[in-house]
Amino acid sequence: MTKRRDLNDGQVNQYYVEDSHEAIIDKDTWELVQLELARRKAFREDHLLKSYIVQNDDNPFTTKVFCAECRSSFGRKNWIISRGKRNIW
Repeated sequence: MTKRRDLNDGQVNQYYVEDSHEAIIDKDTWELVQLELARRKAFREDHLLKSYIVQNDDNPFTTKVFCAECRSSFGRKNWIISRGKRNIW
């Protein structure tokens, strides 16, 4: 064996088998996750964002404040100063 992957372009019959084993998650959960992914994608497209950042308790303005010129989201950064850290936008 060469351990090289070859595409099957019809040389050997292919079969699609449904419900051959138990699913990791149920179909309802799968559909809910797909809806959430679509909602997040639409949000990113509406606000011209490259990625989606989940809001946390430390930073309530995550994905809420956008630049009026470039439409990208503002993010908080930590500057290290002589007296510790300073949060900036």
